[in-house]
Amino acid sequence: MDKVITISREFGCGGREVGIKLTEMLGVPFYDKDIISKSASEEISQSERELLKESYTPPFFENVIFSIDVFNQYQNPVDRMTFLKQAEVIRRLAADGVCVIVGRCAGSLLGNAAIKVFLYADVDFRLMRKQEQFPDVSERELKVRIQSIDHLRKSYYQQYTGSEWGARYDYDLCVNTARCGIDGTVETILTYLFPKGL
Repeated sequence: MDKVITISREFGCGGREVGIKLTEMLGVPFYDKDIISKSASEEISQSERELLKESYTPPFFENVIFSIDVFNQYQNPVDRMTFLKQAEVIRRLAADGVCVIVGRCAGSLLGNAAIKVFLYADVDFRLMRKQEQFPDVSERELKVRIQSIDHLRKSYYQQYTGSEWGARYDYDLCVNTARCGIDGTVETILTYLFPKGL
């Protein structure tokens, strides 16, 4: 296999955990938004930030789409610069060899150079996982968090790729982690990658 594995996921369905387990099975590097964002942020100079702030005028549709407070960060031209830098980082990581990348529109950015996986699950499963992770947070707050982050991911993806987040035709493989479980999802992906076995 010579393609990068990219994972897009609904919040709380276990995408990061699946990605880490895949890298352990395959012996390849793992990258997620924290690693990619940190690398990209370090590459943006202060002069680039200031220049972009002065010269950038957002198109009308961006003002409409991102009028809600939760999306205000995407009206900031610096965030657009960050996305472009993240895209550079992702392409560079992919050029270094096979790896697993979770999030950051990596599948769309890499096109045919990637195996694109989308992970999803029903809200009850995701809520259960988050309750285990955050036992002191109320069920209502967790549900709001799940819905908000899904909405944010969908808007982010559509804003920067022009495609529909989670639409099956944009992915090579879609897996319901509630049905398969985390380990079962890893096995499903491995079977897809290596139908004759590792």
